[in-house]
Amino acid sequence: MANLENYQRKINRGLNQAHAGAVSMTRPLDELRLIVLSDQHKGVRDGADDFQRCESAYLGALSYYLGAGFSLAVLGDVEELWENEAEPVLARYSAVLEVEKEFSRSGRYWRFYGNHDDDWSHPDLVDRLLGGIFAELPVWESLRLSLRDGDRLLGEVFLAHGHQGTTFSDRFGPLSRRIVRTFWRPFQRLTKVKTNSPSTDWQLRHEHDIAMYNWAAGRSRLILIAGHTHHAIFPSPRRIERLASALEEQRALSLDSPETRALRAELDAARAQEQPCYFNSGCCSFRDGQVTGIEIAEGQIRLVQWIASEAGPSRTVLDSADLAQVFEDTQAQAAPILLDMALDPQ
Repeated sequence: MANLENYQRKINRGLNQAHAGAVSMTRPLDELRLIVLSDQHKGVRDGADDFQRCESAYLGALSYYLGAGFSLAVLGDVEELWENEAEPVLARYSAVLEVEKEFSRSGRYWRFYGNHDDDWSHPDLVDRLLGGIFAELPVWESLRLSLRDGDRLLGEVFLAHGHQGTTFSDRFGPLSRRIVRTFWRPFQRLTKVKTNSPSTDWQLRHEHDIAMYNWAAGRSRLILIAGHTHHAIFPSPRRIERLASALEEQRALSLDSPETRALRAELDAARAQEQPCYFNSGCCSFRDGQVTGIEIAEGQIRLVQWIASEAGPSRTVLDSADLAQVFEDTQAQAAPILLDMALDPQ
């Protein structure tokens, strides 16, 4: 338990620092049109490149949001710079960057850095490597987005990649990057093994998601939108229903397997959450080529999925909620969830 409490303290400290140093802006809720996409992990189109399968769906999504007047927030780990140098990645995905540049030209492009592309935390590297593509591009660690209804402050959307406070991704990021680039990337090239599904270490993933929820639940009228885990989260009764149904199907196959334990832990944690205060955009590097993201538009917050097919990319709304009501539901602080629920589900 001491280690789990220490993990929560590290996450709290990392998010507190990111929140204190965040860029701030205010927008009317009825005018905001925003899509949050994270964890593209663009590589160099080799066997270690997790984005290739998703490129078609991603470009289809960008085309839709560009035409619909959305702002685009790319929430970190946009380029896979633990495995690659930046220049060849940018060169091989110039078509994607050209579309993203259209958002930037109209002042609708918000770029964040994560642990796998924390090179962009250095303004000199941004100017040298991205400056030829995007004019005067700021890259943020985090953003505090206050939303108003007329003169009334509804609440704050806090956006950050989500690695803040983690040991290997945040504190020891340079060492982790060196290990990945030296050993893991050559192994991926030879074996074509992918790491682009939600973390295979479900215990660690649940531990992290619960810690993120606990941080957000300790604040009034704040919702946290993050990426990092590659695991889309949209807190709602529908999510609990889906998890319960998936667990029953999995139990029919195996009463005791990693998949069964993972679903049971996630369902228990979802039921224990008192507030809809933590959302996760998922990723743009799923093995099946799908892309997930979080939309805010028409006063709604939505979890969306994009899939490429022969007929073209298609968008599906997986879940949605009235954002003003979400803020009402988070106006009081909630009790934290014990992290050991993630490690020993009953």
